[in-house]
Amino acid sequence: MVRREVSSELDWATVRSADGLGTFLNHLRVQRGWTQADVAEHLGIPRRYLHELESGKQILAYSRLFSLMNLLRAQMVLRAESEENDPWQV
Repeated sequence: MVRREVSSELDWATVRSADGLGTFLNHLRVQRGWTQADVAEHLGIPRRYLHELESGKQILAYSRLFSLMNLLRAQMVLRAESEENDPWQV
């Protein structure tokens, strides 16, 4: 359930499920050359939790959010920012 247009400037996806969100986030991480360990350390979360997010595991908050979105016939559109803004710099 992920539609994606990939170019050097723009990445986007229409997301309707936890699986779709995880797929999109995984795509962006890999595209940027970051490992799960790098991202997990930067965010201060266990690598396993990041893996579960990218795998679309039905986390309770996600489950409720996407159930509500489906009921309301809503969708989430995500767009990646340019890599010019370095997220590792705080």
